[in-house]
Formats: sequence, structure tokens, C-alpha cells
Amino acid sequence: MSEKKRFHPIALVTYLVNALKSLAYLIIIAFINVSSDPFFAVVTVFAIILISLIWALIRYFTRTYSINNYKIIMYSGIFVKKETEIPYERIQTIKQRQWFFYKPFNIVQILIETGSTSDKEAEASLLAVDASLIDLIEDYRHKRKKNEKSDVESTNDLSDNYIEESNPDDQEALEDEEIIYNYKLSYKEILLYAITDLNIFVTTVPILLIIISFFLENTFLLDK
Repeated sequence: MSEKKRFHPIALVTYLVNALKSLAYLIIIAFINVSSDPFFAVVTVFAIILISLIWALIRYFTRTYSINNYKIIMYSGIFVKKETEIPYERIQTIKQRQWFFYKPFNIVQILIETGSTSDKEAEASLLAVDASLIDLIEDYRHKRKKNEKSDVESTNDLSDNYIEESNPDDQEALEDEEIIYNYKLSYKEILLYAITDLNIFVTTVPILLIIISFFLENTFLLDK
């Protein structure tokens, strides 16, 4: 199982709910002003729902995953493609979460935690996949652990039969040959990332629409 796969279509609902939660403050503002300007409030709410739906569709079609014998790979991004590789050896904990609307489809969210992640956030999340995928991942993990243990035992057997002393001069030579790579992001790459980052998109676009609408409304009143 190494081909790229999309999440279950029910993931669209999750993406939509998350987007609406991010923009809930704008919906509240619209309802507060509904008495003074009903048309503007309705248009604002409609625009927020439309933007959230577009955002959910983009997220769904730009996020895939693949699973093979060695690792889990997460793919994301529109113009700037991102790959997150998680070897089974690094996985410490696998958790599952099942929203109430996942149950009829036997779908779960799989949260993967490694040693490099914080307690509050998982390194990877398979948002909406078949529940049987947990057993598959666990099976791959156990096989990798078994193979790793066999490799360690074989290495120990070899080291018992052959011991090589390290030469300090060779060690210094290796340290002298060490290369340090520094990579700087250009302003163009930073701008491209900011434009294509979906979280920034879903937050800033509605705010810009409200500012533009407010400006046009005041301009219209001044013309009167």
C-alpha cells in the first residue's frame, strides 16, 4: 500500500467545521450589526460560508497520504509541496479519535506522536481514514521493531568477532571535512508561502472583504 490516497470524503465536513470555527468571530460581528444593516450582515455570513467551503475543498484535494512497509508519508501544499515522512521507528504513540458523524462510516482520525512532538500536538494526523488502517500501521510497526532487533543482534555478533580501534587523526580529519549547510528563504519564497498558506487565506480574506465593504458603504453615503 504505497500509492497516494485521499482521506474519506467525510473529511470535508471536518474541514468546513474547522474553517467556520476560525471565522466564528466574524459571524458574531455580523449578527450584532444585523439590526443596523441586515443586508450587509446576510452578505457577510454568506461570504464566510462560501469562503469556508472553498477552503475545505482546497484542503481536501491538496492533502494526501501513503503508507508502505517503512514509513507513513503525508503530502500537502498547492504550489509549495510539502512531504512529511514518519518512519515507524520514530512513532511512540498512535491515538484514534472518532467524531459522532464518523461512526456510521467506520471512519476514524489517527493521531501519530513521535519523540519530537509536544504533548499538545501530534506530528501527523490522518484526518478521516478507515478504522482498519490502525491495525495495518501497528502490524508494520511490529515488523520493523522485529527487524531492527534482529539487525542489532547481528551487529553485536560481528562486533564480538572484530574490534577496530578508532584513530584520533582520522576523527580530526572527518571533523575538518564536516560541511555546514545554511539555507536562506528569499523574500519571494516567503511571500509565496504566505499567499498559499490556507490558514492565512481563510483568516485574512474575510477581513479584507469586510474592510472593502465598509469602505464602499461609507463612500456611497458620502456621495449622497
